[in-house]
Amino acid sequence: MIKDFQGNVIQIDKRGAEYPVDVLLKEENGKNILLISARIFFVPFEIPVGVKIHPWKENILKGFRQWAGHYQVFGGQQVEVRLDIKETDAYDDAVLVWTADKTVEKTVLDVVSREVDLWLDSGKTFTDVGAPDELDWKPHLPKSIHFARWTLNQPNLVTKIAKHEFGHVLGVGSVYRDIRKGLKGIHVTTQEDLKHNYLGYHKFNCVMESGGPVTNNDIEMVILAFYKEEYQQYQLVRGRGKVSEAVGNGD
Repeated sequence: MIKDFQGNVIQIDKRGAEYPVDVLLKEENGKNILLISARIFFVPFEIPVGVKIHPWKENILKGFRQWAGHYQVFGGQQVEVRLDIKETDAYDDAVLVWTADKTVEKTVLDVVSREVDLWLDSGKTFTDVGAPDELDWKPHLPKSIHFARWTLNQPNLVTKIAKHEFGHVLGVGSVYRDIRKGLKGIHVTTQEDLKHNYLGYHKFNCVMESGGPVTNNDIEMVILAFYKEEYQQYQLVRGRGKVSEAVGNGD
């Protein structure tokens, strides 16, 4: 069993039709296993000229699956993260992946918050966590990832982007600097897991900055997100919310 920073046993069983991503924390043969299962529905759209549909889908799914691995969490406790990611032909109980242009998406989406509207206009990839404010992330809310079409024919790039965006689906905030969102970046940090990945110019080689490696802290934050049903932040969004207790407690 895994205990949190206060010594409380963590129990997670978020499975069923109401969850776009199923998460189960269990003990198996004396080992801690975090099972993450997701059905991915690629929303149909007109394929841009020159884009091969099979490779870009596989490259996106590859990015999601890269959260799997062995980690040390909450003071050195071992956990194996297993991913079961499958494409589905139905949007029910699935994470939606959009690759349309902003005009199509604005027409199809029932509700477009001001935040989503801004991201659609920016032409960048982003994740919609099913709430007008990303800080209102909850495990049961619908999740969708909106890929900029220009990324689809760039295998390494779209995989790294998918890896990063799946972190938001799992309830983890960004490390990078973004003035528009009020994110100052955490280039000055005491967090050991990030410190050695600092690249300079406010950038880190880590998943929630640039789609780099997943760290122990990222997994702690996923566990805390589903355990407490709270979005886990590396930094405040426009001065709001709270920084995750996992930040600064790296193993």
